[in-house]
Amino acid sequence: MSALATSSLRGILWMLVAMGLIVLSNATTKWISADYSAGQVVFFRSLFVLLFLIPIIWRSGGIATLRVTNWRDQGLRSLFHTLTAALIVTSVVLLPLADVEVLLFSSILFIALLSGPVLGERVGWHRMSAVLVGFIGILIMLRPTPELWQPVAFLAVAAALFSALRDVWARKMRTTENTNAMMMCGETLLLVVSGLTAFTGFSVLDWKPLVGGDLFLMALNGLAFGGAQYALILAFRQGEAAAVAPFRYSAAIWAVTLGYLMFGDLPDVFVLVGGSVIIASGLYILHRETRGAAS
Repeated sequence: MSALATSSLRGILWMLVAMGLIVLSNATTKWISADYSAGQVVFFRSLFVLLFLIPIIWRSGGIATLRVTNWRDQGLRSLFHTLTAALIVTSVVLLPLADVEVLLFSSILFIALLSGPVLGERVGWHRMSAVLVGFIGILIMLRPTPELWQPVAFLAVAAALFSALRDVWARKMRTTENTNAMMMCGETLLLVVSGLTAFTGFSVLDWKPLVGGDLFLMALNGLAFGGAQYALILAFRQGEAAAVAPFRYSAAIWAVTLGYLMFGDLPDVFVLVGGSVIIASGLYILHRETRGAAS
């Protein structure tokens, strides 16, 4: 049995968990963003992510797990994480949501392209073909508008690139840095930046006290996002980047499922066809990785 292929399968499972939690986080973000500013939502999300980390750190070895070996790589990954969050928020404000989603899925293409020069991993035409086929499925599902081609769309492309760099760096750091340290560094920087943005500029005027069940929704948003980021790091720590990354497309499947269960939204023919293409590309990679694990 190939240890590398078995590890990639574990990474794929963590990626599926991460995408399910990301969709849950996005759903709560959409809900609470109707009443609270983006800066306030990001700030409290990061705050609850750090609170989410406390019991994990305590149960997995304490403060020692936060020791940083390579500050340069930790700093770069944290910077990529913060830039990703800032650019996504900006893109959602300036572009239709479907266009933003399509462009953000291009991070999978960037990961496939970066995993060779940065990580020294072999991508191969099988994995690259599955990535491209999955992206076609995304285009079918989301049907981007003509606004996709305007210059401001490069903000979302930049977010996808920084997202890919963040995840590739998590893979690069897997032998030197603890997952807890990666999470703590990334979310602390994001919390500080979002806090400074709020309290030194215009967005502080948009902040409102949390009322009713909104505190619970903020907490759920942070816990789901924190769990997603933790699972995402584990996915790239354990599996080869080019094998794991295409399963980011499962977020579209999770979104359709959650939309049906929570809101009764029935998928149309484009969603069904596109979803089938995405599932087929994922099953193809899973088949090849399983065959590798069994050899």
